[in-house]
Amino acid sequence: MASRIRTALLGFHLTLGIPQNFPRGEDDNITDELIDEVLLDGEPVRLIKLQPRT
Repeated sequence: MASRIRTALLGFHLTLGIPQNFPRGEDDNITDELIDEVLLDGEPVRLIKLQPRT
């Protein structure tokens, strides 16, 4: 379900990201799977405006 949300947002040049103050470990990589998990857990996520390629 979260991947469908991400796909729908791409048409509007938007993507999802985790908040800057989100607690992470030292070696945690921010992946799509992590953001999807945060979203599905009900935690807040950020909408990020993408810069379209010209």
